[in-house]
Parts: sequence; structure tokens; C-alpha cells
Amino acid sequence: MIVDWTTFKAFVDDRDLSIQYVLINATYWLKAFDGPFNVETTIYKKTTADDPSDQKDFEDNYQANANRTFTDGEGSLLNRTKMASAGWTYQARFMEFTTSTLASVLNEKENGTDWADATIKFYDNVDAELTVQGDLDTDCVKTVFDFEPVYDMEIIGGNVTASPAPTNDMRLWVIAVPDIAVEYGGSKNMVNQLNLKKKSSHDIDGRTPKRMNYDATYHTNKLRIIIKHSAGAKESVMMEVEHFKL
Repeated sequence: MIVDWTTFKAFVDDRDLSIQYVLINATYWLKAFDGPFNVETTIYKKTTADDPSDQKDFEDNYQANANRTFTDGEGSLLNRTKMASAGWTYQARFMEFTTSTLASVLNEKENGTDWADATIKFYDNVDAELTVQGDLDTDCVKTVFDFEPVYDMEIIGGNVTASPAPTNDMRLWVIAVPDIAVEYGGSKNMVNQLNLKKKSSHDIDGRTPKRMNYDATYHTNKLRIIIKHSAGAKESVMMEVEHFKL
């Protein structure tokens, strides 16, 4: 597609592309590629050094970064899969807790301070919340662990491990964005009824990252781990969440 210089450079700037060009017979022939799609334009080269035209804009602001190679120097095309936004880094967050046990969450930074983005609650067989350890010891049949970092993330996958392996049934669900109803795009079931008695460790691999933006009102990056277990069962669980973050 042949376009004018203004349209051409807007295409380059929006996509952070390298301009490819050659100079033939006092004319710059320029192309920019975004995958299979490309645009091209021409600029006539003049001799005056203070020319205020498209030529000066190109030479002053784009030429130095142009003609970046697409090959490795041996003729092979370079191909890199981009997994997250520029500047973001990989992080594996590990968190630990024990079912039917108050204040059992371990979620620390390297300096010993708490990340303060994980909570735990407990319920009996009629879904009433339990807040006293004595009641948890006898009546807790559901432990709910929430992870909601106060930043945007690109989630890749994770792992859940119960150690030692439970001797009784202990079934687990992972729900993304649990505070929003399914019909509005939330409450996505990511893991369904994993019995940790039969498989005490399980990897969750999303294959490609999924963007989850933090929102203090709608909790759009919250992950909820629901574990149903025998009354008062105290099982040690470690959760891993693999993601990219800024």
C-alpha cells in the first residue's frame, strides 16, 4: 500500500517498527512491515541541509534507526514469540496456606514483608463463614483462598500442590474474576474439581498469556481457589501463579 509520509510514519510509530529503505537516484524508497502487511512511500532527497520537508523529518528522526535486520547474519530469519508487553518481566508467585486453619497464609517478599494480596476464608456445610478456630476444627468443609495482586498481569499458568498427599478426598476449583457473574464475562472456571487425593500436584498451563487488569472496584484480576474437604481437615497447600508484570 502506497501512502504519504505522514501516514507512513504514523504507521511506524504506532507499531514501533524499523523502516527499511534504499536511496536510488536521489529518492528514498521506504517500506515498513507489520507481519504480512506493509506500507511504502517515497521521499525526494534535496541538497539543502535545512530543508523543512519530509526529507528532514526522516533524516533527523528515523534514518538512524532504520534498516534493522530481519536475519541473524547467516541468512536465517529471526523469529521471536512475544509473550507480554515491553518492559514486563516474568514472575512466579508461590503462596502457602493450610485448610481449616486461621492465619495460615504465607505470602512474603524477599525482605520478609507480606505482599498483602492474598486472603483466606472458611465455611461450614451450609456455607456460613467460620471465624473461630474451634469451629474450624469441627465444622470447616470449605476453604477459599483469594489472590488479587494490586497490579495488572499477564497470567500464563501455575501449579497447585498438597503435601503430603491427602488421604481423604480434597477437591479443588480455580475461578477467575469471581466477583463478576458469568453473563457479564466473569467467574471463569479455570480448574474444575481436581481431587488432590488422587493427584496431589497439578500444573496449569494456559499456553499463551491472558491479560488481567487490576480494578479495585470490579476485582478483574482476582483468582479464587476453592477447596472442599472433610470437616476440620488440615492440609498444607502451595499455590504457584506464573505471570508477567510491569
